[in-house]
Amino acid sequence: YVAVPSYEPLRLHLYEEGLARFATEKYHNSRYCLANHYMHLTNYSVNKNNRNFVDNLDADADDYGNKWSLTALKRFLLKRGMPVELVFRRIDDLITKTAISIEPHVLSQLKASMQHRGNCFQLLGFDVIIDDALKPWLLEVNLGPSLAADTPLDYKIKSTMLTDLFTLCAFQPFDKRQESELRRRQTGSERLSRGQPAHARVVEQQQRVAASGAQAGGAHHPSSRVVGPVAPAPAVLAMEAGYPPEVRRVLRECDESDAKAPTWRRLFPAASSHAYLGFFDVDRPANVALAEAYLRRHRTAKAPREAGGAVSAGG
Repeated sequence: YVAVPSYEPLRLHLYEEGLARFATEKYHNSRYCLANHYMHLTNYSVNKNNRNFVDNLDADADDYGNKWSLTALKRFLLKRGMPVELVFRRIDDLITKTAISIEPHVLSQLKASMQHRGNCFQLLGFDVIIDDALKPWLLEVNLGPSLAADTPLDYKIKSTMLTDLFTLCAFQPFDKRQESELRRRQTGSERLSRGQPAHARVVEQQQRVAASGAQAGGAHHPSSRVVGPVAPAPAVLAMEAGYPPEVRRVLRECDESDAKAPTWRRLFPAASSHAYLGFFDVDRPANVALAEAYLRRHRTAKAPREAGGAVSAGG
């Protein structure tokens, strides 16, 4: 699952958990097997109809049946000495390049229909197949990934993903019925007395939002959290004080997202973003500035560690 809170500048977040699906027939590279969908497709909607399909009825047993969690797949590969980190770095690379390839088209549509870049976000579902050489290949990108929860494992992963996605995008809890009732009462009172002072209504509304947030916090998935932004080191803040306001604002948003929703790992912008700038059709100043900012942050954080290592070696 990939979240795109913004296309200008480009921001990509990858959900650390996901689903691994397996075909229900052993693969054979023969032309006589080309019509066997159970062999060549991993879709749940297809394979669940096969007699060999094994369902998963226990969310905690995430390495059983024909649908696993990504965490279970990583464990399986690690036990067999596979280069798991390399495989998933390649998947990160595939996702980033795919998002960049559609950036001009998406951005032109957004500019034609959206007044502000914060008006929307996109949740994408990447279907990736891993071959026998552990090379990932992109099968398709779903603009509307299935959120159906047909199994306990589906429910566990998808509900947590959505909860943390709303946190990532800074959604506020909202009770439509409660708000409608409040507006109805407020309208009635305003007809009689032309209402309470404006500042009092604002205070009352803030109190309602805070109360609803506290109630929702207890009912949401345990992974849902509201965490204050983590401020970078003073040296980094001083260095970034000269950045344009837009760049500073996006850096602050990224810091807040990293703190509030750590399960959504930021792919772009990052310290390695310079390697991808050449793939954009058009150089976006904000993308370039953010790539430089994160590279500087990386070097600033790395310098003390290297200096400490040199002192230890000398001592």
